Amino acid sequence: MSGGPWLPITSARTLRACAEFPARADDVFICSYPKSGTTWCQNLVARILTRSRGDEPAPPESWSHVSEVSPFFEIDPHWDHENEPSSLAANVVENHRRFVRGRRVFNTHLPLALMPRVVDDDNKKQNRLPKIVYVARDGRDCAVSFWHHLKSQSVEDGGFSEGWDTFFESWIEGTIAFGSWFDHLNGWRDASADANVLVLKYEDMLHNLPGTIRAAAEHVDGDRPLTTDELDAITSACTFEAMKGDIDKYQPKSVRWIDDSFSFVRRGVSGSYEKVFSENQKRRFEEKAREKFGGGGLANAPMWRTNDS
Repeated sequence: MSGGPWLPITSARTLRACAEFPARADDVFICSYPKSGTTWCQNLVARILTRSRGDEPAPPESWSHVSEVSPFFEIDPHWDHENEPSSLAANVVENHRRFVRGRRVFNTHLPLALMPRVVDDDNKKQNRLPKIVYVARDGRDCAVSFWHHLKSQSVEDGGFSEGWDTFFESWIEGTIAFGSWFDHLNGWRDASADANVLVLKYEDMLHNLPGTIRAAAEHVDGDRPLTTDELDAITSACTFEAMKGDIDKYQPKSVRWIDDSFSFVRRGVSGSYEKVFSENQKRRFEEKAREKFGGGGLANAPMWRTNDS
């Protein structure tokens, strides 16, 4: 099965269920390589989809954790494998009903090859993706953020107990959880021009959060344009300062943490790798980028391109 390695909470059976899931055209999948801004995007999508709609009020219950709106798609607890075919766990279905009017939203780090396709009214699979929001970030910053994340996570749950230099070796070769950043972006290359796929760049979110939110709203909820007041409210709730101040809504619950001081919403900056990567590691990253993306290296990275900044 493509992709991986995977965390212990993801079994081969769950990966098959993900690939075979009968998606709807209006399902929303927030897709990314880890530490690309996934939770940030989950927050803004959740706030877009839980707005009131004209005379229709907002859903009667407000979500207390972002995973109630967009659960982690490929983890075992979110699936019921008692019957064939496997189905979403009851609490996932119920949360979608309670918080998003039955709209189905997920976050995932799956490669394109394992993503579900839309089925038609006769339950026949089409070669068509549901609504995708793909979040991309400079891989060097992803690596540093992922190291901070995994070294604070229980080893039994897939955490990493070694230092940065050892982590870098695993990360650059794609043997760390969720595999290679380079391969993830390359794997999604064929979907980059798909009308159902919106690509958001972490760096653009930093520099123009309102514009990012408006683009996301047009993509996932295009029938209802954001009002100025809604845009202002969502922007305010999606700043890093606001999210750090309300961290219990965003800290993952699917794994155990060994460092109680670790904040999942850590810094919210671009270029932090400069203080962590050695000169040799910077050179090796550039070499790997040329190997994977062609002669232009990072400038040719699908889904994330330096010349689009």
